[in-house]
Amino acid sequence: MPFIHCCAIVAVYLVQTLIENKMEAKNFRVGNLLTWKDQEDEGKAILTLTGIVLGDCIWLEWEWEDGESDNTDCDLDSIKGISITEDWLINFGFQNHHCWEYRWVTGGLQLIETNGYWYPAVFSHPEMSHEDDQCVSLNRIKYVHELQNLFFAITGKELELKELV
Repeated sequence: MPFIHCCAIVAVYLVQTLIENKMEAKNFRVGNLLTWKDQEDEGKAILTLTGIVLGDCIWLEWEWEDGESDNTDCDLDSIKGISITEDWLINFGFQNHHCWEYRWVTGGLQLIETNGYWYPAVFSHPEMSHEDDQCVSLNRIKYVHELQNLFFAITGKELELKELV
Protein backbone atom coordinates (compact mmCIF):
# COMPACT_ATOMS: atom_id res chain seq x y z
CA MET A 1 0.00 0.00 0.00
CA PRO A 2 1.55 3.35 -1.01
CA PHE A 3 2.64 5.66 1.83
CA ILE A 4 0.38 8.53 0.70
CA HIS A 5 -2.64 6.22 0.63
CA CYS A 6 -1.86 5.04 4.21
CA CYS A 7 -1.59 8.66 5.39
CA ALA A 8 -4.95 9.47 3.82
CA ILE A 9 -6.60 6.52 5.59
CA VAL A 10 -5.13 7.57 8.96
CA ALA A 11 -6.25 11.20 8.41
CA VAL A 12 -9.80 10.12 7.56
CA TYR A 13 -9.91 7.91 10.67
CA LEU A 14 -8.75 10.77 12.91
CA VAL A 15 -11.32 13.17 11.44
CA GLN A 16 -14.04 10.53 11.86
CA THR A 17 -13.08 9.99 15.49
CA LEU A 18 -13.22 13.71 16.29
CA ILE A 19 -16.49 14.31 14.50
CA GLU A 20 -18.39 11.34 15.90
CA ASN A 21 -17.39 11.93 19.53
CA LYS A 22 -19.95 13.33 21.93
CA MET A 23 -20.14 17.06 22.60
CA GLU A 24 -16.77 18.01 24.06
CA ALA A 25 -15.29 21.49 24.39
CA LYS A 26 -12.27 20.46 22.28
CA ASN A 27 -14.60 19.97 19.28
CA PHE A 28 -15.71 23.63 19.27
CA ARG A 29 -14.23 26.96 18.27
CA VAL A 30 -15.27 30.48 19.17
CA GLY A 31 -17.84 31.56 16.59
CA ASN A 32 -19.47 28.13 16.19
CA LEU A 33 -23.24 28.20 15.78
CA LEU A 34 -25.31 25.90 18.04
CA THR A 35 -28.81 25.59 19.49
CA TRP A 36 -30.41 24.49 22.77
CA LYS A 37 -30.73 20.72 23.16
CA ASP A 38 -34.42 20.95 24.13
CA GLN A 39 -35.24 23.26 21.19
CA GLU A 40 -37.59 21.42 18.81
CA ASP A 41 -37.17 23.87 15.93
CA GLU A 42 -33.43 24.37 15.42
CA GLY A 43 -34.07 27.66 13.63
CA LYS A 44 -35.70 29.32 16.65
CA ALA A 45 -32.59 29.74 18.81
CA ILE A 46 -29.26 30.26 17.08
CA LEU A 47 -26.49 30.54 19.65
CA THR A 48 -22.95 31.76 18.99
CA LEU A 49 -20.16 30.25 21.06
CA THR A 50 -18.13 33.13 22.47
CA GLY A 51 -15.92 31.33 24.99
CA ILE A 52 -14.98 28.05 26.64
CA VAL A 53 -14.52 28.00 30.41
CA LEU A 54 -13.15 25.12 32.51
CA GLY A 55 -13.39 22.49 29.77
CA ASP A 56 -17.09 21.61 29.94
CA CYS A 57 -18.66 25.03 30.43
CA ILE A 58 -19.17 27.39 27.49
CA TRP A 59 -20.25 30.99 27.05
CA LEU A 60 -22.98 31.72 24.48
CA GLU A 61 -24.68 34.78 23.08
CA TRP A 62 -27.73 35.24 20.88
CA GLU A 63 -30.05 37.88 19.54
CA TRP A 64 -33.78 37.98 20.35
CA GLU A 65 -36.39 38.68 17.67
CA ASP A 66 -36.63 42.31 18.83
CA GLY A 67 -32.90 42.79 18.18
CA GLU A 68 -31.79 42.71 21.83
CA SER A 69 -28.73 40.59 22.61
CA ASP A 70 -28.31 38.24 25.53
CA ASN A 71 -25.66 35.85 26.83
CA THR A 72 -25.18 33.10 29.36
CA ASP A 73 -22.89 30.30 30.38
CA CYS A 74 -24.02 26.67 30.31
CA ASP A 75 -22.66 23.15 30.25
CA LEU A 76 -22.23 21.15 27.07
CA ASP A 77 -25.18 18.91 27.94
CA SER A 78 -27.52 21.89 27.30
CA ILE A 79 -26.62 22.42 23.65
CA LYS A 80 -26.60 20.51 20.38
CA GLY A 81 -25.42 20.99 16.84
CA ILE A 82 -27.62 22.55 14.15
CA SER A 83 -28.26 20.21 11.22
CA ILE A 84 -26.82 21.38 7.90
CA THR A 85 -29.58 22.29 5.44
CA GLU A 86 -29.64 23.82 1.98
CA ASP A 87 -30.62 27.17 3.55
CA TRP A 88 -27.50 27.10 5.74
CA LEU A 89 -25.29 26.26 2.75
CA ILE A 90 -26.76 29.11 0.68
CA ASN A 91 -26.22 31.57 3.55
CA PHE A 92 -22.60 30.41 3.86
CA GLY A 93 -22.05 31.13 0.15
CA PHE A 94 -22.12 27.59 -1.21
CA GLN A 95 -23.44 27.21 -4.74
CA ASN A 96 -25.43 24.25 -5.97
CA HIS A 97 -23.85 22.46 -8.94
CA HIS A 98 -26.06 19.83 -10.54
CA CYS A 99 -23.36 17.69 -12.13
CA TRP A 100 -23.46 13.93 -11.79
CA GLU A 101 -24.54 14.35 -8.20
CA TYR A 102 -26.13 17.03 -6.14
CA ARG A 103 -23.11 19.10 -5.07
CA TRP A 104 -22.57 22.25 -3.06
CA VAL A 105 -19.29 24.06 -3.68
CA THR A 106 -17.34 26.94 -2.13
CA GLY A 107 -13.62 27.65 -1.70
CA GLY A 108 -12.46 24.28 -3.06
CA LEU A 109 -14.78 22.39 -0.67
CA GLN A 110 -17.58 20.26 -2.11
CA LEU A 111 -20.41 18.75 -0.09
CA ILE A 112 -22.47 15.85 -1.36
CA GLU A 113 -25.63 14.87 0.55
CA THR A 114 -26.33 11.20 1.08
CA ASN A 115 -28.59 9.51 3.65
CA GLY A 116 -28.95 12.55 5.92
CA TYR A 117 -25.22 13.30 6.06
CA TRP A 118 -22.95 15.60 4.10
CA TYR A 119 -19.79 14.16 2.62
CA PRO A 120 -17.05 16.77 2.13
CA ALA A 121 -14.38 16.52 -0.53
CA VAL A 122 -11.48 18.91 -1.10
CA PHE A 123 -10.48 19.66 -4.69
CA SER A 124 -7.21 21.34 -5.58
CA HIS A 125 -4.72 21.86 -8.37
CA PRO A 126 -1.57 20.30 -6.90
CA GLU A 127 1.78 21.97 -7.29
CA MET A 128 3.83 18.80 -6.95
CA SER A 129 1.93 16.20 -8.94
CA HIS A 130 1.56 15.07 -12.50
CA GLU A 131 -2.22 15.01 -12.08
CA ASP A 132 -4.37 17.95 -13.24
CA ASP A 133 -6.68 17.82 -10.21
CA GLN A 134 -6.74 15.94 -6.96
CA CYS A 135 -9.63 15.12 -4.67
CA VAL A 136 -9.46 14.09 -1.03
CA SER A 137 -12.68 12.79 0.48
CA LEU A 138 -13.26 13.34 4.19
CA ASN A 139 -15.58 11.73 6.71
CA ARG A 140 -19.24 12.67 6.82
CA ILE A 141 -20.50 15.65 8.77
CA LYS A 142 -23.99 16.57 9.92
CA TYR A 143 -23.83 19.84 11.86
CA VAL A 144 -23.12 23.48 11.08
CA HIS A 145 -20.31 23.74 13.67
CA GLU A 146 -18.57 20.74 12.05
CA LEU A 147 -18.77 22.49 8.68
CA GLN A 148 -17.41 25.72 10.20
CA ASN A 149 -14.48 23.89 11.80
CA LEU A 150 -13.69 21.85 8.68
CA PHE A 151 -13.80 24.91 6.41
CA PHE A 152 -11.45 26.79 8.75
CA ALA A 153 -9.05 23.84 8.97
CA ILE A 154 -8.88 23.56 5.17
CA THR A 155 -8.81 27.24 4.15
CA GLY A 156 -7.64 29.13 7.26
CA LYS A 157 -10.70 31.38 6.82
CA GLU A 158 -14.01 31.61 8.61
CA LEU A 159 -17.22 30.75 6.79
CA GLU A 160 -19.01 34.07 6.33
CA LEU A 161 -22.72 33.93 7.17
CA LYS A 162 -24.84 36.28 5.04
CA GLU A 163 -27.86 36.09 7.36
CA LEU A 164 -29.27 33.73 9.95
CA VAL A 165 -31.42 30.95 8.54
